[in-house]
Amino acid sequence: MKAETKRKLLEAWQYCDNEDKSTEFMLEYMQSFANVDLDCVMNFIQKTTDEDRQIAIKENKKWN
Repeated sequence: MKAETKRKLLEAWQYCDNEDKSTEFMLEYMQSFANVDLDCVMNFIQKTTDEDRQIAIKENKKWN
């Protein structure tokens, strides 16, 4: 996965968490925002740990 795609997926995921969006919305938003399919989003979610997400958030404060 390209670094830019990963960054977009993380940013979209964080936005949905911050705005308390539903899971259905989050999955569709991540697909649209990163221009990927549902399989890619699901694979990314399953492989990304909470620790990975927290590190990414700390590195990029604009997501908060």
